Amino acid sequence: PGYIEIPHEVLSLLAVNEDILDRDGYRNDDKIILYNCIGFSHVRDFFNIGPDEENYLKEICRLDLNQNLQLVQKDFPCVKEFKYTNKIRKYFGLNNIHRMYNTNKDLFYRYIKIKGLLNRLDYAASAMFDSIEISPKDDKTGLYLYEIIKKAYPQLRDIQNFMYNNSDKNLVVIGSTGIGKTEACCLWMKEDKMFYTLPLKVAINAIYERLSIEDPRGYDYGYGYKKATLIHSDMIGYYMNLIKNKDDLYVKITEAKQFQSPLSVSTVDQLFTFVFKYQGFEVPLSTLAYSKVVIDELQMYDAEIVAYLLYGLKMITDMGGKFSIVTATLPKIFTIFLEDLKIPFTQAPKVYKRLKNEAKEMFRNIFNYNAIPREIYDTLIKDGTIERWKKDIQNGRKLEVIEEIKDYIVPLPEKAMKKGLLIEFPNKNEFKHSLDDVYICTAHYYYDEEEHTGQGLVID
Repeated sequence: PGYIEIPHEVLSLLAVNEDILDRDGYRNDDKIILYNCIGFSHVRDFFNIGPDEENYLKEICRLDLNQNLQLVQKDFPCVKEFKYTNKIRKYFGLNNIHRMYNTNKDLFYRYIKIKGLLNRLDYAASAMFDSIEISPKDDKTGLYLYEIIKKAYPQLRDIQNFMYNNSDKNLVVIGSTGIGKTEACCLWMKEDKMFYTLPLKVAINAIYERLSIEDPRGYDYGYGYKKATLIHSDMIGYYMNLIKNKDDLYVKITEAKQFQSPLSVSTVDQLFTFVFKYQGFEVPLSTLAYSKVVIDELQMYDAEIVAYLLYGLKMITDMGGKFSIVTATLPKIFTIFLEDLKIPFTQAPKVYKRLKNEAKEMFRNIFNYNAIPREIYDTLIKDGTIERWKKDIQNGRKLEVIEEIKDYIVPLPEKAMKKGLLIEFPNKNEFKHSLDDVYICTAHYYYDEEEHTGQGLVID
């Protein structure tokens, strides 16, 4: 009646020696995990062994595999024979996985961990990588990211101290914009693996650059942590503009796709698709089971995505992973859902806000750092003005305002920050403003008069 196509990973089940498994004390649950990890090691349209497949496997053993056993033993001397037994049909199949999920969640999660890590090892070997994980220590300094941040800012803010001192817990933290939430999350990360998620790709790019790019102007502009990777739908194009060497480009993209980096900045759709339990969902979930996940700006997701996040957080925490919800706005209903789902979490003891003497007027009058011409910027660097401003910001003092920059002070509409809108600063000649209570809004790049681009400012 024709041939039946049997995937090679299913043929591998014929080499499993039941006597050795029994001798080594494998229980039925162990065998179910072993057989399904082998049989489903690749994504195929082959889910169960029926009577026709059973007869065909027996014929393959008799007419092919055992006839060429010596060839197989050159590479795999442990294989003594190929043999089909009824136990293969008993232990292998999608029906067994469904049964695990419905009746024994602990066994199901154990299967996910083993299957997911087995897949990652297979992918790493195919890509010629030595390991599925990259050391979290920075190559240049030999420090973890949290150590780099502590070195840059010995005096931590309240939100940063709270997350650093509760790095072993799931956290829900509310803090105003500009309070230092990103650094707080990296301190919470400590020596673990972390995925930092945001809803907007432009914000993800900005956070990634801030963490990974080393800027000579100091830590305010970049920490130079090269171990970080970017994960979103446009990451290949982003990296092609950033990395010109093809080999380095391949390595960076592969590291991102295979979750090898100790710190990944990502959109949630690149991680939380495992909630749909598609073929291969074990890879992200098994990785998140020993990682930390940050969900920033939760209020920007609609109800459907929040439902996926809640279900995903339940699975992650059940398997041993940790999460932090870090946001400027948190609907009360979200913590109620966490409690209803019995997801353990610790809520911060207060809402963290900027100190009055630090930034009371910061969002009313802003100096457009991007717009100053190159010659003024260079002058401010040389005479130490920029450095004095940075120290004043850190110490909460009113900033010294000099004549050269007064034309670049613009009022920022109050509704803009409430709505979370990106602001396009006006032409410098359209606004004049009092020099009282002016604070500085710094960005990564200064204005290029030739190209007329003011890149670098995004809401963080």
